[in-house]
Amino acid sequence: MKEDTEKCKRNVELLEQMLEIYSTQAKASADLVNQAWEGVKKRLHFYTDKHQEFIRRLKQASDAIDNEYNFPTPGVLLEYDFERPAISYTPKKSVFNECLKDLRENFSTSLYADLKDNINAFSHRDRATTSKEREGDLTGADKESLTLAKKNCVKNFKKALEGFTEKIKEAPNDLNAVNEAFNDLKTELERTTDDEHLKGLRENFASLCADLCADLKDKIHHNALSNDELERVMASKERELEKNLEDWMGASSYDENPNDKLDRMAISKEKELEKDLEDLMPSVLSVPSYNESLTLAKKNCVKNCKKALEGFTEKIKEAPNDSNAVNEAFDSLETELERATENLSQKIDPILERNENYTQKALEYREFLESRKKGFIVDEQNPYPEEVRFNEWRLAEFDSVFSTIVPLEDLNKTACAHHALKALQAALKDNDLGFDAAELEQIAKGFIPRGYLWHFDANVLGNVALVREELLLGVKHTKGYSLWTEFLQKQN
Repeated sequence: MKEDTEKCKRNVELLEQMLEIYSTQAKASADLVNQAWEGVKKRLHFYTDKHQEFIRRLKQASDAIDNEYNFPTPGVLLEYDFERPAISYTPKKSVFNECLKDLRENFSTSLYADLKDNINAFSHRDRATTSKEREGDLTGADKESLTLAKKNCVKNFKKALEGFTEKIKEAPNDLNAVNEAFNDLKTELERTTDDEHLKGLRENFASLCADLCADLKDKIHHNALSNDELERVMASKERELEKNLEDWMGASSYDENPNDKLDRMAISKEKELEKDLEDLMPSVLSVPSYNESLTLAKKNCVKNCKKALEGFTEKIKEAPNDSNAVNEAFDSLETELERATENLSQKIDPILERNENYTQKALEYREFLESRKKGFIVDEQNPYPEEVRFNEWRLAEFDSVFSTIVPLEDLNKTACAHHALKALQAALKDNDLGFDAAELEQIAKGFIPRGYLWHFDANVLGNVALVREELLLGVKHTKGYSLWTEFLQKQN
């Protein structure tokens, strides 16, 4: 019994020793785990800090590139260029000065004739006699109600078009959204003639609305209208409706405020001037940045001309029968129009000159390629024959999702990529190029999407295309950038 007790004590002591050993080992293991975890956390913090530092430096580099290359390339205009005093530039030749002068003179002659007719119509009409002849047609209250209904109809029509325009802007390439916007527009347009005073023109108005929808669908689906072009179409349709409404309702000037008719005449003349200006100017230039500058210059010219017409209209309203005041208003208008068109000419002449230079160089570049084609590389083992083809000049033609002509004034690879990226960002405002949300986010931040590279296309001088990486790296071809620089060095 005593021996068993001793053995039990001994076993308990051994167990206690083992427990102490295990406890010590567990504590040591826990310490090791904690130390390892602290090491991991330190490394995580280190890499997080490094990542943040990388992002910060990347942003600094991006800002530095923007600061270096965002200065307008020669021939490229920005909004603030029109807030500065006139730039000092003497082009080789003024392409449009005489044409703009003829445009101003024709416009002034036409405006003077129209204004003279309107002023005479109001000045010499015996309104009392006319009213007596017409008083059997409508009572004064009926006239007011009809006029109010007409104004509300035009107001609601404009509101419906504005809502439609915003919906189209939100999803220009979503067919379902576009169709839904058209259905909503049709419903709203039908409501504009709910007034009982307008019941006689509902059939004609329905026909106008149908024509409007058909015209808009054709323009949106086939012409890929930009937001600015869409707004111009809407403004044109608003004026068209107002004119047709006046015609259908038998509107006559015997009960019309002369100022209202003068305002409508001014709006009509604004549209006429804008159209004449569009017809006179080239519609599209070869280099997108030049084209943007031309569009901006035309837009500012139209804005200044409209402002001049508004001032002219106000002066005429103040003294429509004072010939001296009318002549003074015309003199002031002609001065403002001359200033606006001369400023336009000064702004666009350098752009057009550079665009003409590019066009000439592009033609000469084709001759340069013809003379060098025997030395160009053709990949006989082309692994992507459907996406990459070799043409008669032995140059590769890659399938691309986007391409643009970059200004030759900044012909280094960094600047070319920068200009191409800016053009891509601008194109995505009005076009769906098939990028997903993550890729669009990358582009918005100033990076090309993963899996793509910029390709300096040897076929066209200054053409930079966004091409899938595996195509560009997987097919042997003659590089375009080296050909461009060699050609331009010989030119210089």
